[in-house]
Amino acid sequence: MDPRWDIPVNALWVTLFFTFFLSFIIIGSTVAFNIMTTLSSAALLTSYIICICCVMYTRWVDKESLPRGRFTLGRWGVVINGAAVAFQSLIFVMLFFPTTPHPNAAGMNWTILIYGFTWIVCLMYYYLGRGRNQYQGPVDKVEKSL
Repeated sequence: MDPRWDIPVNALWVTLFFTFFLSFIIIGSTVAFNIMTTLSSAALLTSYIICICCVMYTRWVDKESLPRGRFTLGRWGVVINGAAVAFQSLIFVMLFFPTTPHPNAAGMNWTILIYGFTWIVCLMYYYLGRGRNQYQGPVDKVEKSL
């Protein structure tokens, strides 16, 4: 943290340079750029869908386990969250379609292959590797510090 600006300047510079050099991908290949942007959008939608579904499941199964937040959707929360998951799921599926009809192998959207391979590696790491045995959730850390 820089005491003059009260921001993490090193993290800001690293992010700036990483983004700057990553932007040159479009010069080399538009297909690679499309894959990169689609993959990041799919990952973002996955995180949204998982979070909303976890909150909906917890609210449905055990209403007392989640405390009321500062902002609430009231009695329309289930409907709004369900509509959000449905819309995001539709967009998620559409992200993996090719950009043009009848694509050749070079113009095909290969994002689903990369996305699926990443999920398989992550699940293997979690179930077969060290992930399941070493993970401590934030609630465990908070309870241990009290």
